[in-house]
Amino acid sequence: MTDNGGNDRRRDIEGRINTLGTGNNVGGRRSHGADATEGEDADSEAGVTPEADARGGDEETDRDTGVTPEADDHGSEDAPERETEVTPEASTDDYESEEEDRSSLDIEIDRFVRAFATRRAESLDETLDEYVVGSVKGYLAGLLGGDVESPGTLKRRVEVEADDVFGGLLDAVGEEEQDRGDVVVEAVAEAYDVPEDDELTVAGLRDHEAMLNGVVANSSNSLGDVSEVVQAAVETRLIEEDAE
Repeated sequence: MTDNGGNDRRRDIEGRINTLGTGNNVGGRRSHGADATEGEDADSEAGVTPEADARGGDEETDRDTGVTPEADDHGSEDAPERETEVTPEASTDDYESEEEDRSSLDIEIDRFVRAFATRRAESLDETLDEYVVGSVKGYLAGLLGGDVESPGTLKRRVEVEADDVFGGLLDAVGEEEQDRGDVVVEAVAEAYDVPEDDELTVAGLRDHEAMLNGVVANSSNSLGDVSEVVQAAVETRLIEEDAE
């Protein structure tokens, strides 16, 4: 009886120990499983897996701002320029310059006539272009009305009368091939900044090109091209204004 009772108690104690050991192991597995499940549930609710959170955190932030890392690296300097980029508008000066280019006409005019016209224009508070165009308009109107005859262009003529002393000085300062008139012409050219060439671009003159060509085509005058008509017009105005 005693032995049986002792065996029963031993088996009962061993059973309890086994039961407790099994309970602890199960409890441990359940605990880890519950933690993992809760972690996975939390990640599922947040919409982020651990791997995605580790590798894609920056991508999520970039998607929120609408910029990918590549675009940010390569285009960060371009973005402000696109935001502030403004198409330049043509200024009023540009339009006026284009209008002048379209209405300009290239001519040849005697450089002394040009120098005289420049000084006369300054005295009238006009530009040289305005003075030349005004001369042409008045000249063409005079030809059509019969008030002006077309004499052609003037031939430069310089005659110098001087006493023996001044005349001797002119002869002395002149070069071998220069006469007294040539010395005076050269001195005037230097004193009044007379241009070296005869080429001139006149703004607004192209508007009258058709009528200028009509004068050239008229056989009643000796003007052979548009430049000669323009020079005749300027010379006529200079002479008439000087007479007034």
